[in-house]
Amino acid sequence: MAAASINPTRGVLFSLDTPSAVPVTADESYLRGWFVPEDDRAYELWLMVENKPVQVFTGLARPDVARHHQNNPRFKNSGFLVRFNHRGSDESVRLIARTGDAEVVLADDIVVPVVTEAIPMPPSGASSSYRPLISILLGVPDAHPYLVTRSIESVRQQYYPYWELCIACESGEPGPSRQYLEKTAREDVRVKLLNAGIDRALETAEGEFVVFFDYRDELHPAALAEIAGSLNEDERVDLIYPDEDEMDFYGHRGQPFRKPDFDPEAFLSWNFIGNGAAVRRSVLLQAGGYSTDAWDVMFRIIEATESSRVRHLPKALYHDRKGDDLVAPLPREVKHSSLAIQNHLARAGMSAAIEAGLFPGSFRLRREKAPACQIAVVVRSEDGAFQHAALAATINPRSTRIYELLGAGAELLADNRLPGAEQVVPRPIRNLSEVPADVFIFLNRPLDTVSHFFFDELAAQALREDCGLVTGIGLNRDGRILHSNIQFSQGELPRNFGVVRSVKEITDEFFAVKRSQIITQGVVSSTHMRQVVKRLAELAHAANMRVLVTPYAVATFDIADECDHLSTEEAVPPESNFDELNAALAERKLAAAQLREISSERNRLRRELAAIEKSLVRLETSQCQELRQQIEELNAALEVERQIIAGIRNSLSWKLTAPLRACMGLVRGK
Repeated sequence: MAAASINPTRGVLFSLDTPSAVPVTADESYLRGWFVPEDDRAYELWLMVENKPVQVFTGLARPDVARHHQNNPRFKNSGFLVRFNHRGSDESVRLIARTGDAEVVLADDIVVPVVTEAIPMPPSGASSSYRPLISILLGVPDAHPYLVTRSIESVRQQYYPYWELCIACESGEPGPSRQYLEKTAREDVRVKLLNAGIDRALETAEGEFVVFFDYRDELHPAALAEIAGSLNEDERVDLIYPDEDEMDFYGHRGQPFRKPDFDPEAFLSWNFIGNGAAVRRSVLLQAGGYSTDAWDVMFRIIEATESSRVRHLPKALYHDRKGDDLVAPLPREVKHSSLAIQNHLARAGMSAAIEAGLFPGSFRLRREKAPACQIAVVVRSEDGAFQHAALAATINPRSTRIYELLGAGAELLADNRLPGAEQVVPRPIRNLSEVPADVFIFLNRPLDTVSHFFFDELAAQALREDCGLVTGIGLNRDGRILHSNIQFSQGELPRNFGVVRSVKEITDEFFAVKRSQIITQGVVSSTHMRQVVKRLAELAHAANMRVLVTPYAVATFDIADECDHLSTEEAVPPESNFDELNAALAERKLAAAQLREISSERNRLRRELAAIEKSLVRLETSQCQELRQQIEELNAALEVERQIIAGIRNSLSWKLTAPLRACMGLVRGK
């Protein structure tokens, strides 16, 4: 607690936490402290800014002040807080306390620091030709008036004027916020105060779009203008959701939550739309209206419209207020329930087991592959033996086989020693269409390890009717993610890699595709995998199928850096006349060829090592048995000799030799 500077005015104990106001933005500041009257009179605190009164909110919790005064209960809720606009004015700011027959000046000439920050101007949406009425639905319980006032004032300060605020206050009895609500409804015709629930407020709303708003949060002044501006760009949009950030009780903003662009696949596992979304009222009513489960509402809205009519505003326009020691903690019933997902899957005719996801609030939809599904794991010729040795212990030999890609054909890498493996005689395969498999999984780098159920996860995703191509998370031996050309809308946030996502294209480290897709490719060669992946992605998008990235299939490759991704197929553009560029590309091409030779030599050594290990395993032959038999015979002969030696040493003649030897020694000594 700051050192108390008690006002000498008789009958009042008072202190400011700081000697001046604290700036929040270029035109807004706050002032906080504590105030306790020594008599029983009721005081109202007001801040006079340019001779205009601004209400000060009192009754805030100040346990630090109470502890400083020997836990006196009068100081427990003695805190006050006021936020005010000053716009760099040089006029004095005073804090006064008013009672029925008196006025006490608590602080005069309060310093208001000037912040050199550009004041945001209204965006173009405020003056666009299409100006839809936006209805903001706000449910207000019997809460602290500071929270309710700040949320409502953030609506009234919007640059965009075409809005209405429908306040649902189920309790009609007077409360700490009721007087302010009634006063606001009388002053502004756009504010409707209803003694009903939020569902009744939706019925009363007349706007073309509806925004659900929490009484503890605030809107950015340009929030509605940005929404209107986005609608002017495309009037067919049914759902718009902005980014969020956190706000404390004083108005300081931080911790921005940059949401991804809309992805229906990721939305199955993670409700990233969150707060502040604007939805077309007719679509919301068609979807069934309001529900206490926000995720379920969004699922039904998305079902009632199309993904192309959902827009993301990459601007933090919604301020999510966090708890503070000034008031009681803010309980938020955020329902991260799988029930909304289950209901959506049931309505869509899909089935999947729902489990906890990789980060709080996310879920995993586990799709099981059919038991009879056959998987073909296709590896490069230079990695063949090594990859087989690395994967043999992780695959199910009854459903998965490993093939080595040889030109346009392939060869089965059989290992009949594996438990459950069929006795298969390898035969040359001229084309991958001859491989008896339902799913093809291609590995195009030297692999070290894979995650648990790696092949089952890829196969289950690839077999989906709406999936044209799927990959997982590829790592190098340093733990760095290899997908350099997988672009997410807001950068590589951890949550973007924590759920199954739809992407435009993938890289060629590894991928899985169903049989019907790979047959259309014709010749598939390991030297043209980039072109194969590109064609598969294009075919998937053309057929309205998804290109997926699943975080539940993780592969670690034995590569160190991006040099392993260099391709010798890159050629210098014929139209390029830049000598330095040509020289650099030629040098890069030479380096790529050298790295390829080194990689081939390294893999040759690995194959020789694998062959030696197999030879060592196969030494369990008759020769080893003969050696063991000879060793046993030698041990038996040694045992017989040991017994004979022991018998001799225990005989009487052997025992008499010792004293005879002693006598002979004495004689020789004389």
